[in-house]
This record gives sequence, C-alpha cells and structure tokens, in this order.
Amino acid sequence: MNVSKISYEKNQRGIETLISDFKKGQVNIISVIIIISIVAVVSLLAFQIFSDLNTEIQSSDDFPTISKENSQQLTDDLPTSFDSIVLGILIVSIILIIVSAFMSKFNSIFIYISIFLLLGILIIPMLITNVWQDMIESSDVVVEESFPMTNFIMNYFPFIYLAILIMYGFALLIGDRIS
Repeated sequence: MNVSKISYEKNQRGIETLISDFKKGQVNIISVIIIISIVAVVSLLAFQIFSDLNTEIQSSDDFPTISKENSQQLTDDLPTSFDSIVLGILIVSIILIIVSAFMSKFNSIFIYISIFLLLGILIIPMLITNVWQDMIESSDVVVEESFPMTNFIMNYFPFIYLAILIMYGFALLIGDRIS
C-alpha cells in the first residue's frame, strides 16, 4: 500500500472525527449559555408571578390561614431552589464539557481553530448579561437578595464563559497529548 494513500486516509478520518467531535463539544458550550440563560430568566419570572400571587392570596379573606402560610412558605423557598438549580446546571455543564473535551481526538491545529471560533461566540454571553441587567432593573424583585448566585453568574457570564472556554481548550490539549 502506498504511504501517501495511508496518510490521506488517516487525515480524512481525522477530519471526519474532528467535525463530529467538535460539533459535540461546541454544542455543549453553546447549550450551557442557552440553558443557564433560560433557567435564570424563567426563575426570575416565576418568582415575580408567585410573589404577585402570594400578595393576592395574603390580602384575600377567602383563603384559610393554612393556605396563606403554605403560599408564603413557597414564595420564600422559591428563590433558593431556583438559585441552586442555576448553580447546579453550571457545575454539571462544566464537568460534562471537560469530560467531552478529553474524549475528543483530532489534530492539534484544529484545537486552536476551534478555540478561536468559540471566542467569536463571546458576544452572546455579553448580550445575555445586558438583557439580564435590564430585566433586574425593571423588576420589582430585589435580585441581589433573592437570587445571589444567579445574579452573580449572570452578571459575570462573559467571564464565566471565557473560563469554561479556557478549561475546554486545556482539556482538548491534554486529551490530545494523552492519546
């Protein structure tokens, strides 16, 4: 068999692996942005809805005392639950991204290209941070007190994205060196 033919076949398989593995890793990073943003916005909106509903229940004479207590308890516990969910999603997503990066196998030059391309996506977390800040400014909820972890994550989302991207790049490089 010809050496150039073997080299061509190896490179062709490498490119196919790169495309499939890169898409998997890229989808993971982009999905982190999308999922955390959606959960953060939904948690803020849900808390506003439950707070308004609780205000109506508390002011009504039609509900028994136990219903009012349960409604107040739910409204008090809701921010902590949603806050923990956002943080949990972020931590699990980072772990999954790093593990998937270790499993990816392709040429080292493509690692640098993929990192450069993913840097272009940095504009999305910046826009999401601006939208979040506009939402909390127009909201009646004191977000810093009700959602401290979510507020921190969303205010520093571009920096968190960069940190995830750096960890992803190191994991790709280390995974490439190991294999």
